Amino acid sequence: MAKIIISADVYPTEDEKKVLRAIQNLFNIQLAPIKNRIKKNSTIQLIFEGDESLLNKFKVKIRQKGSQEILKLLLERNKVLNTTYILLNKQAAFVGQISFCENYDESPLGSIKIKSECDNEDKLETIIAWLTAF
Repeated sequence: MAKIIISADVYPTEDEKKVLRAIQNLFNIQLAPIKNRIKKNSTIQLIFEGDESLLNKFKVKIRQKGSQEILKLLLERNKVLNTTYILLNKQAAFVGQISFCENYDESPLGSIKIKSECDNEDKLETIIAWLTAF
């Protein structure tokens, strides 16, 4: 079994609806209603959770952009046992584009984090292979 977690922080200078739209532009979040809307100090964190079907739209966009190799590189580099993640620029996502971030500080308004947790490492490898297939 795989669990996909998509999360993003909404800062006081941001419109929550715009951050939500950025996520909707890249992922099938209508399949997973918001799991949590956590308020931390002046920041709101949006969290969506579901299975790999959340990634169907993202997979299509990755193939259209031809970014399978860089995605695979990032997923492999961030892998720890049966978990991995990637970070995406929120501003690019708002206009329907994919722009990877290598660290949290790279995006001035923070990143959208996509985390995959699987029961075992083989399942994680299967998801990575599916997501990055040419």
